[in-house]
Amino acid sequence: MSKTLIVFIFLSLFTVVTLAEVYKCADGDSVRFSTEACDSEFFDLALAEQTPHEELTQEEFIVPVYPGWKGGWKKIKEIKLEQFFEIEYIPNYPQQSDIKAFINQQTLSNIPQSMTIHHFALSIAGIIDSICEKVLFSDSEVNKQTLNSVYYGQYVCSLRRDSKKGELGLYKIIRGEKSVYMLIMKWSVAPFIMEPGKEPAILKNREMKNSLNRAKKYLQQDVKLCKGTMCY
Repeated sequence: MSKTLIVFIFLSLFTVVTLAEVYKCADGDSVRFSTEACDSEFFDLALAEQTPHEELTQEEFIVPVYPGWKGGWKKIKEIKLEQFFEIEYIPNYPQQSDIKAFINQQTLSNIPQSMTIHHFALSIAGIIDSICEKVLFSDSEVNKQTLNSVYYGQYVCSLRRDSKKGELGLYKIIRGEKSVYMLIMKWSVAPFIMEPGKEPAILKNREMKNSLNRAKKYLQQDVKLCKGTMCY
């Protein structure tokens, strides 16, 4: 996967709201997504008999409503393409600390199997680094205990060059059999100064620390990829 495409994917988190009507069409043994109606409504009984078993073995990216937003959430973006799926949410009734909070969900089906979860995470980190004036990354301790198919990351960005805002983010990346799944939780804040060797003051803010701790628990316990009865 080229860096240009990854850049497009990550930067798309901040594009205008997009709502697309997409059709799910069956082409023989495969399924495709199209903005045009399916060519045929023919229903194969033999295929129908196999569907329940196939559905049980499909990967399911589970993203429950974030419990940190007491009033629930609303969708502000949805993009569905053949190999790329993205949704973004904001709180329904944001508290003061949640006004500039976002949750972005992505599924990418065109990542080569040769790209490990750690190489993909490095690509994402490289993109974040390129759009931030100064950035600090933190590897989660959980990474040492998880499988090679799961990665947790955290970053603190002093100033985004596009939005002119500071940003804090947590993300979970999961490598499935055919796709890579990613959930990013972001907070847009006022720009701040980062001094070498010093923890950014924003991370010492009690309200921000509470938000980050709630989000970490959500990513680790609630957001998961399941296939049958196996989840991680």
